[in-house]
Amino acid sequence: MLEGLLYKTLSLSGDPSAAKASVVLLDDSEIYKAHFPGFPVTPGVCIVGMAVELASALVGRKLSLAEAKDVKFVTPIFPKGETVIDFELSLEGDVLKASVSEAGAACARMTITLKG
Repeated sequence: MLEGLLYKTLSLSGDPSAAKASVVLLDDSEIYKAHFPGFPVTPGVCIVGMAVELASALVGRKLSLAEAKDVKFVTPIFPKGETVIDFELSLEGDVLKASVSEAGAACARMTITLKG
């Protein structure tokens, strides 16, 4: 789980069909020490992982990634102090659509299939 290792959830509201979440990145995470030393960047797989974990919290059970149909990374997310990342989530059946932003600027969007 990335919660507590890479980020902390600040808020999660709505229902699975239309939810919003805000997380704060933990810039002292071991992940950032490896990706990349001296110039940390949030790994794309971790951004997807955060979306999956937030969807799991919405439905109250552990979900996992089954297929990444469409994932676009628009802007890198750099941890810098209290970096807050916002998610808009929509889960219909086993398909999760998510958009990710920082300070109103688009960072990523994805359509992924979950299982669990």
